[in-house]
Amino acid sequence: MGTQQFLRHPDLVEVADRILGYSIRMLCEEDPRKELGNTAFTQPALFVVNHLMYLDYVESGAVPDFVAGHSLGEYNALVASGILDFESALRLVKQRGALMARVTDGGMLAVMGIDRDKIVAHLTEFDLTGIDVANYNTPVQTILSGRRVDLSCAAERFAEVEGCCCVPLNVSGPFHSRYMEDARKDFDRDLARVRFSDGHIEVISNCTARPYEGSRAAKLLSRQIVSPVNWVDSIRYLMARGVDEFIQVGPGNTINGLTKKIMQLCSPLAAEEMEVEDRSQRPADPNTTKPPTRGTRAWSSDNLGAAAFREQFGLRYACMAGGMYKGISSVAMAVAMAEAGMLGVYGAGGVDFAAVRDAVRELTRRVGKGHFAVNYIASPEMPDHENAFVDVLLQEDVDLVEASAFMSMTAPLVRYRATGMTKDSTGRPIIGHRVIAKLSHPEVARAFASAAPQRLVNQLVTEGSITQDQAELVASVPMADAITIEADSGGHTDGGAMAVLLPTIRRHVKDAEYESFGTKSMLIGAAGGIGTPEAMAAAFLLGADYVVTGSVNQCTVEADTSEAVKDLLSRVAVQDTKLAVSGDMFELGAQIQVVRKGTFFATRANKLYEIYRQYDSLDQVPAETIKQLEDKFFKRPLADVRAEVLTHKGSKNELSPRSEMAAVFKWYFMKSTSAALTGDREWRLDYQVQCGPAMGAFNNFIKGTPLEDWRKRRTSEIATMLLDRAAHTLNLFHP
Repeated sequence: MGTQQFLRHPDLVEVADRILGYSIRMLCEEDPRKELGNTAFTQPALFVVNHLMYLDYVESGAVPDFVAGHSLGEYNALVASGILDFESALRLVKQRGALMARVTDGGMLAVMGIDRDKIVAHLTEFDLTGIDVANYNTPVQTILSGRRVDLSCAAERFAEVEGCCCVPLNVSGPFHSRYMEDARKDFDRDLARVRFSDGHIEVISNCTARPYEGSRAAKLLSRQIVSPVNWVDSIRYLMARGVDEFIQVGPGNTINGLTKKIMQLCSPLAAEEMEVEDRSQRPADPNTTKPPTRGTRAWSSDNLGAAAFREQFGLRYACMAGGMYKGISSVAMAVAMAEAGMLGVYGAGGVDFAAVRDAVRELTRRVGKGHFAVNYIASPEMPDHENAFVDVLLQEDVDLVEASAFMSMTAPLVRYRATGMTKDSTGRPIIGHRVIAKLSHPEVARAFASAAPQRLVNQLVTEGSITQDQAELVASVPMADAITIEADSGGHTDGGAMAVLLPTIRRHVKDAEYESFGTKSMLIGAAGGIGTPEAMAAAFLLGADYVVTGSVNQCTVEADTSEAVKDLLSRVAVQDTKLAVSGDMFELGAQIQVVRKGTFFATRANKLYEIYRQYDSLDQVPAETIKQLEDKFFKRPLADVRAEVLTHKGSKNELSPRSEMAAVFKWYFMKSTSAALTGDREWRLDYQVQCGPAMGAFNNFIKGTPLEDWRKRRTSEIATMLLDRAAHTLNLFHP
């Protein structure tokens, strides 16, 4: 099957092999493991062959007026129309087949010779209500789905009906029936990640026997798994539209036979039938809903931002939930975002490598590779640690990272990027390890929009960390696939204004990309300060291709922090944050933005830095100050803190007096973080909670609604709500 097509379209065959993870040609021509009878393999095989045969058809100069596909063939029709692209459709078909293959307790039965109304009546008469109609193929051929024991009974009973005969189908499950409901629910997650277009050829839906609309494509494909294929009325509808010639594109002649039988036995739909659609497809009663606002067709939650971003990362919405350290942006958060058609980032910063491995494996199991990102925080002062982190990413086959806190390129990041580089049959680079950079400095943005520094590439080749081929390929692409520009945010921040940073850095990025590669296609996102629909709308108006939420996600059910912190966050206002010295860059006096209200952390952190600047060692600090530190800050004798620090850092002789003082003071930062994460009541006034003013803005926005209670806040629902309201805002003011 498909031999000639495979030879004529080697590039697409290569794409299919990459997506499927096996040779489609070997499956179709040799089937060495006898897998073609399993729907998990049958569906991708038929889809690919159908598509290649359609390409041959249109290359002959033919242009269809309508397209329709029977069951799986509907995906080919959607690709032919342009509603779906080939790669997205194949990924869906692969997942559809895998999910449907899980349902093995059942089969299908063809009932021929009597019409569908009589079949349904007989099923009731036979008390076989566990059987569903799966396909209305012709007026005298109907396919039933159900459990095998029920179908066996049905075959016996229908054999007694005059003029009727039955044939069991050689299929692996009860397709297009209620028994696929669990598969449908799982499939909805995959559909949510896909971007559907409007298309240029009308596609007739199996479910409704009426034309598709791009906005309803996901719902129709979801319904199709559990609903009958109404092929009879699909053809009758097309006949009523004036179609008198139907051409089957794909192997065999089955669909041609069904269609000819319908044309022989049926008349076109009557005018009044043409107007009646499935009730779930009808628009709402205009008397019970508000009329659409002017411009509502221009902006919607799923067309905000760049289509290229949604397509490149397999998303429905141009929205991410950014990484938060210590796993606060948890596995549950990344899963929720993926299931809603958005991108979630697991917060691997500050998490031990074993826990990172476990998190990645859980994410891969639950949402699949490529549907989540892992936060990659630069550690230039600890190159061995950063290299070990990259080892984890490579060993666990992580193909997407959110790179943050970079001031320049590091060898481990270049190694990660380079080891994912391959090339297609034409020699063009394929990027296997994708990078979304998060930054706020123009010069850092230029570095990510440029190729990897040759010095680092040469170093990695010399070390044997990458091959010469990988070195050449990584030099031909930017270091990032997308760049997130971060304005005023929680944690490390320069406090920049989005209206200043985004246009400026965007120009830097486009210039750098053009200088290096002659293109200006880098995707640019906006993060920081996005806690209201207006802020999100403003980001898109400034030219953001996508948006990244942050602080607001820390106060959700999925955030992996304590309830005490969430209680605190749910009450902050826009003025309730403050800059404090950071623990990870304490000696430099670098600052982070934290919650001020209800905690003394910021004041005490800044006090520790003042002491550090004023004295050269702990022995120089006045006794009354030491007493204050012991009573209020450390809540234990200084000697105990010193002993604990030296246990981790080594003997006192290995630390200078000033380094020892810094290490002791940094213990407070470590403790204030862990206390906040665990909800340690003794340390309640010292909780270190990194947060930006977007949290307060969001609290104000949802005041008086059920979302005032953080227990009702869910990351993906917040994101979609903000997107919906942002689209509404844009429709009001920028139709």
